This record gives sequence, C-alpha cells and structure tokens, in this order.
Amino acid sequence: MGVGSGLLAGAAAGAAGTTALNAVTYLDMAIRGRGTSSAPEDTVEALAGKVGLAIPGDDDSRQNRVSGLGPLTGLVAGVGVGAFFGLARTAGWKLNLALATLATTAAAMVGTDGPMAALGIADPRN
Repeated sequence: MGVGSGLLAGAAAGAAGTTALNAVTYLDMAIRGRGTSSAPEDTVEALAGKVGLAIPGDDDSRQNRVSGLGPLTGLVAGVGVGAFFGLARTAGWKLNLALATLATTAAAMVGTDGPMAALGIADPRN
C-alpha cells in the first residue's frame, strides 16, 4: 500500500469511526432526552481567543459559525487520527487488532479531550 492510499484509507476509517460515534451520541440524546454539549463551541471560542482570531459576523451569524465549527473540530480530530494511523501502517507500524484499537482510541481521546482540558473547558477525569 502506498503512502497516498494509506493516508486515504486511514482518513476514511477515521471518518467512519467519527460517524459511528456521532450516531451513538445522537441516539443517546434522542433516547434519554438530553441536550447537546456546548464544549465543542466553547473550544472554538477559546482557541480563537488564544490565537487572536476574530470569528466574523453579527451576533447571530457569528454564533451560527461557532455552532458549525464546533462539531467540525471532532470530525477533524477523527479523520486526522485515522490518517495518522493509516500513514503509520504504511510506514510499517503494524499492531494486532487489540493494540491498534487501544492506540487509536487513546489518540482520538487526546485529540478531542486534550484541547478542552488544556483550555480549561472540560476535565476528562470526571
């Protein structure tokens, strides 16, 4: 498998995993009647503030942009982790299924929860 196909296969696997996670999350919300989390949007706001980036628009359009960017952070993390492991596999890093599952799960958790923890938005220990 070449680098390009490894990257694409990994990105596709990351997208599939992210889609499955989103489906389970929305199903849980529908069954239990729980609301959405503001953590993704809070992360976008905090990251924009840290790098000095203004999210443009009047109050409504700006909030709509933040609401759209929030979930995209999870998609980027999932696809990025998948792409990384696809490249790693192409480079010869082969793990058995159990270790590969643990490694990708840990990387996905760090990719999503790490920024929220570093920015003080969430505490993953809770």
